Amino acid sequence: MLERLQRDIYTRLKSITFQALRGSSAKTNSPTTTLPPNSTEFTAKMISDDDLYRLAIFLGSAAMLLIILYHFLEVNSVEESSEKVEAAAKTDAKGASHTPAR
Repeated sequence: MLERLQRDIYTRLKSITFQALRGSSAKTNSPTTTLPPNSTEFTAKMISDDDLYRLAIFLGSAAMLLIILYHFLEVNSVEESSEKVEAAAKTDAKGASHTPAR
């Protein structure tokens, strides 16, 4: 008896949930499934497993491409020689302090 009641409740809740997700306007006895005609309430839908899988693959692929691009740019960048860097530092120091170099 109890199992039959549980099954009945489960099937009714299941049908009400599916009707609400589909936006069915069928009349039901439950007040939670019917909305006023001018209601702006939104029924949230859960993301499907396939959509989640596609999103994960896309974001993972985009991350890997950005990593590869970063390493490509880092390896092919032109480095300034240490002499140029030292000379630039000396001229900056001379111009900033206005003192003659020894």
